[in-house]
Amino acid sequence: SFLPHRRYIYLFHVTCFFILPLMYGYTYKYGENARWRNIGHDTWRNFVRCWVPYTWFFLLFIVVGIFQHREFTPSLLAYAYIEGSQSPMAWILGVHFLWFLPSMCALLIMKSCWYNAKSWVKVVLVVLGVALMIQNIWSVFGHIDIWDTIPFSLVQGLKYLMIALVTRCIIEYISSKYSIMMCGVMVIILTMLFVMDEEKDILTVLPHFRILEWLLPIAIFPLLYYARKLWIKSKLLMLIGRYSLYIYLTHVLVYNVVNFLLLHLFEKKYLIGTISFVITLGICIGIAYIIDKSKWIRMIVFYKQ
Repeated sequence: SFLPHRRYIYLFHVTCFFILPLMYGYTYKYGENARWRNIGHDTWRNFVRCWVPYTWFFLLFIVVGIFQHREFTPSLLAYAYIEGSQSPMAWILGVHFLWFLPSMCALLIMKSCWYNAKSWVKVVLVVLGVALMIQNIWSVFGHIDIWDTIPFSLVQGLKYLMIALVTRCIIEYISSKYSIMMCGVMVIILTMLFVMDEEKDILTVLPHFRILEWLLPIAIFPLLYYARKLWIKSKLLMLIGRYSLYIYLTHVLVYNVVNFLLLHLFEKKYLIGTISFVITLGICIGIAYIIDKSKWIRMIVFYKQ
């Protein structure tokens, strides 16, 4: 019964994380004229910071899969690892949430290219982004599934770059008053579209859902951005924000154990789901605290000084 709510939340909540890096602007490590040196530095730095923990957790879930008696093929594991997107990872590895790290890496590298490259490179990125959106929504290029064939989550990175750039333009060039009004109306209209489509066959409304995946984050993020002074008053939210990566990478294991135990003791209800959420969050914050205080775990698993 929670599926409609889950499907709605997943239209925007993860995407908002990918919008955040474009809100920070850009710091030129070696000056504005050292374009390629800046891009090289950012590429290596972000690749290591994202792909080191990605590799460790990919290996961890291979071990988990072995204990669950899953049959792995080395070539398929290599494909899922290098490709880095949700679908191959889900059916080959058994989990799909690790796609976040390769996609974030791709986005951060493209962000560096955006700020350092010449104008024609930006034009190429925008053209490719628009073509990607059209292909994703209407599949005008037939059944070519570029999402699962291009490595290193570059397609996902490009998608989030386009969404983040549009969102930043709204915040930067439209006054907060009009931005809030415009985005509020957009959220209402898009949510109504979701509610009307939810009762229909998913295949018949797939283009609508894909439109929502592109537009709903753009509409919701400015509203969250302008309310940021409210969020920072919460010490719990600030703590979760600080530990967000650690929580993200550990919550699936913790949640499955907690849920398994609770559902053996109680019937499936919203209250039990809420209790599972609270327990999972508490345990993950505890694990994140241990990671944050452990120099060796931070350095080896997360490559953080």
